[in-house]
Amino acid sequence: RERAGRHGGDAVDYFVRGEGEAAMLALLEVLESGGSFTDVPNLIWREGTEASENRKSGLLDIGPLPSPAWDLMPMEKYRLHPPWGAHPYATIMETARGCTYPCNFCCLSRPVKVREIDWIVEEATRLHTDYGLREIHFVDPTFTLDADRARAIGRALKRLPFDLHWTCKTRVDHIDGALAEDLADAGCYGVAFGVESGADLVLAQMKKKLMIDTTREAFSACKKSGIRTIAYCLVAGPAENDETVQSTVRFMREIEADYVLYGIVDPDPANALTRQAIAEG
Repeated sequence: RERAGRHGGDAVDYFVRGEGEAAMLALLEVLESGGSFTDVPNLIWREGTEASENRKSGLLDIGPLPSPAWDLMPMEKYRLHPPWGAHPYATIMETARGCTYPCNFCCLSRPVKVREIDWIVEEATRLHTDYGLREIHFVDPTFTLDADRARAIGRALKRLPFDLHWTCKTRVDHIDGALAEDLADAGCYGVAFGVESGADLVLAQMKKKLMIDTTREAFSACKKSGIRTIAYCLVAGPAENDETVQSTVRFMREIEADYVLYGIVDPDPANALTRQAIAEG
């Protein structure tokens, strides 16, 4: 296509903003069968040199969403990135969407929407039957936001007639020793945490609503339960300097994170940090 050689914004024909499941389906129906692009919610689209922005739709209820069409995918080619995927065949699963916390570098929706535990069990069973599933990575932003629900999911997975290993992501202030033990007993072998920084000043500027002492406790709880840990860290955010970066590196060694991923705070157009920077020029 001639557009492949273009650069910048004019190389994009369609952009779906926000949750994409319903909008992508509507867009594909228009492209395949005809109709008006103006009827596709959350779509930004190009006509000639002009771009149009359609109406925004509300947040989706993820409960009724169908499972992916696994049978149309080359499943044998998919793997999870290390350190997950230790028990292939492994895949990802979303049981909840959204986050209630106001971190200013993030653009997740604030309401949290969940799937029924029965769906999780049915999906895991089908994937095991069809593809030999042995591991799931739950991509929910904060899997243990509701500790009782996390425990219930763990118990349901443990009752399955096949061995299933799993990992998840959560916040350090949503896990303790008792919960870590319960997760490990249910097959959880790894948890990823959004640690972000080893400096309380930077955490405060990021609106994380936690301090590094809580991180120490969470990593200690996982270590005692035999759960591997990943620390996601961000640098170059508000109040960051050479010393706070070094504090983060030292802190990762102190808490003995099994794996650390460092990233740079990016100017996502929807987050509060970017909007603040634009307002300040």
